[in-house]
Amino acid sequence: EVQGDRRLLASNSDDRSNLDPKTSTIKTKPLQGANTMFYVGTEDGDLVYVDWMPQKDQDTGKMQTPKPDFYATQHDGPISYLARSPFEPSVLLVVGGWTWSIWKEGVHSGPIIESGHAQKPLTGGSWSPTRPSVFFISRADGGLEVWDLLDKTHEPVMFQSVSANALTKISLCNFSRRQIIAIGDIQGALQLFVVPRRLKTMLPQELNNFNTYIEREVKRREFVLMRWGLREQEKVEQEAENKRRAGVAPTVTLTEDELLQKEAVSSLVQVGLY
Repeated sequence: EVQGDRRLLASNSDDRSNLDPKTSTIKTKPLQGANTMFYVGTEDGDLVYVDWMPQKDQDTGKMQTPKPDFYATQHDGPISYLARSPFEPSVLLVVGGWTWSIWKEGVHSGPIIESGHAQKPLTGGSWSPTRPSVFFISRADGGLEVWDLLDKTHEPVMFQSVSANALTKISLCNFSRRQIIAIGDIQGALQLFVVPRRLKTMLPQELNNFNTYIEREVKRREFVLMRWGLREQEKVEQEAENKRRAGVAPTVTLTEDELLQKEAVSSLVQVGLY
């Protein structure tokens, strides 16, 4: 093409003008029965559960994304990692700020497991591809924590100092009967380690034990919430009883029927019929 020659552009424009939008446009339809709900982590530490499929607004008639079904401010920093378990998709690992948490899809009252406040900010994480109960957590001080929920939940089963800089990425893969973990830091350095055999090989009945443990934690949280509700109710009743004994009349809110009856009685008193 010679500079200033417009024939090539003209030919391209002619080709574009000959395109038939009816034949070139591919009409796509949503998959029937597909799950369109997903979780999102925000920079404010919020966990959001939303449906990405647009729905028709009853007021305006326009298609728009619905409001989130659930959101919670659980972490004290940006969410740096959020992923479903490769063995149980309804279980999620969320890392953000100074803590990590385990969530169960459908349980929106809070996490079923939550870590304590870490010594350093957490920068990421990764599920183990071969063990359901094991996951890895990276820290801002260059340390790597390995957690096993079936062994300990109050502290990691292993800690490794990897770099003097903050870790930014963790990736695991199996290679020639070995499991390799690749760890990158904020300076762009990449280091490879061999995962120990005890953290790689699945234990007998580990998946069943992991699912049983998750279900037990879900029931435990439901029981704790129920006990909290009972304690709040007992507290209100105790305060009302203390006021009654002290001679202080509690504030009573009348219902609509009681208000109507009170007005009717007042009107009868005014005309002298009551």
